[in-house]
Amino acid sequence: MKFMRHIYLVLPFLSLLSCSQVKIMRMMAKSPAPTSTYRAIAGNKYEKDAYYLGEVIRHAYPKLADKITPAAYDSALTELLLRCKRMPDERAFNLELQRFMAKLKDGHSKATLVRYWDKGEDRYGVRFFNEGGRFILSNIQRSNDSSLIGSAVKTINGVDIELVKQRIRLLESSENEHFALYRFAGKETYPTYWQTLGLIKTTRDSLELGLERADGQMVKTTIRPVPELLFYKEKFAPSKHPFTYRQNDGFSYKILEAQKTAYLQMNTCLDLVAYKSELKNYTNVLIRPIVLTMLKKRTKNARNFGLVLQSMFREIQEKGVQTLVLDLRNNTGGDERLGKQIIWYLTERKDLRGFQDFYQISNFFRRLAKADYKKFNRLHQELYGAPLPMDTLLNVTATLLKSPGYFDDLEKDDSPFLLDHNLPKFKGKVYVLIGPKTFSAAQWLATTLKDNGLATIVGLPLGNQPSSQTGASVLKLPHTKTLVSLSYLYGERPDKRKNAEDSLYPDVRVERTFYGVRAGRDEAFEWVLEHVR
Repeated sequence: MKFMRHIYLVLPFLSLLSCSQVKIMRMMAKSPAPTSTYRAIAGNKYEKDAYYLGEVIRHAYPKLADKITPAAYDSALTELLLRCKRMPDERAFNLELQRFMAKLKDGHSKATLVRYWDKGEDRYGVRFFNEGGRFILSNIQRSNDSSLIGSAVKTINGVDIELVKQRIRLLESSENEHFALYRFAGKETYPTYWQTLGLIKTTRDSLELGLERADGQMVKTTIRPVPELLFYKEKFAPSKHPFTYRQNDGFSYKILEAQKTAYLQMNTCLDLVAYKSELKNYTNVLIRPIVLTMLKKRTKNARNFGLVLQSMFREIQEKGVQTLVLDLRNNTGGDERLGKQIIWYLTERKDLRGFQDFYQISNFFRRLAKADYKKFNRLHQELYGAPLPMDTLLNVTATLLKSPGYFDDLEKDDSPFLLDHNLPKFKGKVYVLIGPKTFSAAQWLATTLKDNGLATIVGLPLGNQPSSQTGASVLKLPHTKTLVSLSYLYGERPDKRKNAEDSLYPDVRVERTFYGVRAGRDEAFEWVLEHVR
């Protein structure tokens, strides 16, 4: 008996934050007790919810002690509870929750609806570009000197930029610096964010940037909060490879016949087929039609990945393509099975190694993921004559599923995923483009290709630690109704000897540069084309 693996949020449309959608999310999210003996503490609603969340994490989070020692965790929770005694409002509460959640160093586990800016608040007219960990001033308010654009940021209000990056890392839920800086992108305009980092005292304070020009000259400029952002018009040369720009929220491909190369841009690991196959597991009968309507609108470019693959590999066969470039640089994840679909076309091997799934079996998991718990419990009863052991980290892949074949869930009779058995397997060279935004199921895809020797990885380190907590679900804090995303699954990469690595580092590192982008270049893709030649 096989269990269908999937990796995506129980509420996969968290990025759609209209008022009505937030209401639907709150209707769907649950507030299960951390343990059967749980009792709420006395105090205001913020104290009660902070204590509740602390106990949920203590019992439901896999490998917690690997992220933070028990003593340090207790100290952090105590500090949060003390801050909650004088919490002014829910916005401040969300900020404190995020600071607490960031201690897990887990990109999937975070306060979900943190607001660093409200409509009508003044903002800073400044934009940064992350170039290999350096902050480049990419644009500035028109009242400032435009010749400063392109300078490297060395200090902010007298604080060295490396220390600023450390503070960002402590605030952003992330497993490595690459993802923390990706999550920071765009927040530099928000005074509340800089206040949370401790670089300004009030949201009316200015930012003083210490800059290094291209010629090495050190200069300073002051950025004041303003009611209207008026940036200089950015000057970009026409793209040399426009099809490698983000095309949509789904999939697109192009055949370069002269280079005998196929380029596939995969911007999500979710399509409507995957959504529908699991819809009943994260919705109830009342709101299912509403959710399905929302998902159909969201997946207009991601209806059926199987059809895209079928079409592309037919052209590959017809046109004698010898190189495939899989672009995952804008893919933040979704369902692991979409990654398996493309790998299915790339190899005839039967010995592929996938990720191992370790579930934290807890009262929280039993209540929040009822369908999964019931399947696991039934399997455990059949195999071992006893229910699932509570408060246990269980290797479900090996213990319950008996290490199934990598493609078993795709090839079974009732699988909704399209696999074209009439097409031959692709025998050419495979390159995978990754970057800091490559995350979750997209990271699983890239890591599986790498650990099984099926592809050459090109670009920048991605945003996930390959062996890490994942499978996040959303819980609702019972008193404030705040939404929090929390992992209850630990995924171990195929090559477990590399578990300590904090990212999947490319075989060939190619930086994305500020002046390269302005010149219309795609340096990573260009490296592949040059290598193909």
